[in-house]
Amino acid sequence: MSTPLWISLAGGALAGALLTTALARLWRRARARRRIARGLRGERRAMRLLERRGYRVIAEQVEGGYTLWVDGEPQQIALRADALVSRRGRTYLVEVKTGNSARATERNTRRQLLEYAHAFECDGLILADMERELLARVDLAPPRTASRRARGAIALLVGALLLLAALAAGWLVSTS
Repeated sequence: MSTPLWISLAGGALAGALLTTALARLWRRARARRRIARGLRGERRAMRLLERRGYRVIAEQVEGGYTLWVDGEPQQIALRADALVSRRGRTYLVEVKTGNSARATERNTRRQLLEYAHAFECDGLILADMERELLARVDLAPPRTASRRARGAIALLVGALLLLAALAAGWLVSTS
């Protein structure tokens, strides 16, 4: 007695679908392992690059976090940055990137850096682009310019002159 053709085809299709699903799962796992290994290699290279550039590595895989309030309810957000380094008395949080996400202007990288700046106490952020072996200092506000400093100095000078004028006027009134 022979098996009907449609049962053989259905069985073959089911076996093919199961095999395809299993192979796709194996492929995704292998890709994830390669990505993780590449990231770990990039982090090791970044620590050496930072040390060559005069930074002292204080800690790797630095944990931090913050509280996000949603409808009045606190939600604890845990974060882990790649490293904390110091140079010339200042501390910097380091994010190491490999591949296309290594640019500070890339959306997810930019958001991650903003979150780190909010959550960690440090003097600045460094983005380590390990594809190009570059370290980029990332500031969220523009650095103070000479014109801003000049305006501050002028405001201080005007304030001091006004204080001196007030003291002189008070002295003149008291002596007359």
